[in-house]
Amino acid sequence: MNIIYWNVNSGVPLEKTKWIDDLILEHSPDILCIAEGPESIEACTDFVTHINGKGHKSYYNPTLFDGDSIGGQFGWNRFGLKVFIKKGFKLLTKFAFGNQNSEGRIVYLRVADNSSFYSIFLIHGVSKSGDEIKQAQFMAILFQFIKAKSFDKKDERIIVLGDFNLEPWDDLLRSEKYIFSHFYRKSFLYHSHKKVDFISFNPVLEYLQQQDDAELVGTFYNEKFLSILDFPLLSENLSNFNFEILTEVNKARLLRVKKTRQTLVDGFDHLPIHLKIT
Repeated sequence: MNIIYWNVNSGVPLEKTKWIDDLILEHSPDILCIAEGPESIEACTDFVTHINGKGHKSYYNPTLFDGDSIGGQFGWNRFGLKVFIKKGFKLLTKFAFGNQNSEGRIVYLRVADNSSFYSIFLIHGVSKSGDEIKQAQFMAILFQFIKAKSFDKKDERIIVLGDFNLEPWDDLLRSEKYIFSHFYRKSFLYHSHKKVDFISFNPVLEYLQQQDDAELVGTFYNEKFLSILDFPLLSENLSNFNFEILTEVNKARLLRVKKTRQTLVDGFDHLPIHLKIT
């Protein structure tokens, strides 16, 4: 099972769309999640149609919240995720509105792969530059959503993947009230005996530590700061995986140095992250 998540920043002009097309061609993800991107219902409709023509089909996108489709209960939210499934890839869940939360910032899928069952939660957290109370509320909602969907399923493997808009060491992630995140496998094993509701392993720092690429220092790059915002949290019973931060697509470099500072090409501000279950 092959999952790619990419926050592509606002807008999807032609140059961005080409990067996404090349990403699909190179990695052929079973599950592709795009955060941000289209800024209007019309642009999102066009984008979904385009990706659907690349061997994938839409599982969820925020146009489903357009006015009359469900009685006007929800409005358009450009921060709703765009989630695509490779044609032929089997899910245990069909999309229903109960499989999303927070106006599409959280999307749930369930998969059976190699006799194991996976609950997958794709997320786009509330911005760090916004209201800290809203960030805490989002994390509380996410945690309760995970518990509601997964904790009664024996031996379920849990994947939470996306742009958390939080660094891995943030108190909201480390708090046992929400999600207890460990950085390194040694730390993860040391703490795995603790009786908390959700213990997870976060491989992003271990991955960065092992890289020789001097320009790769995180997943988020803009003119003001660099940070690690995009990563997976994995349940303690999930060990058969490979994780990577993609710095190239089709041999073209996403990272560049501009005036001694790392930036990304063509209006991107996040690197794609790739999780493969082996």
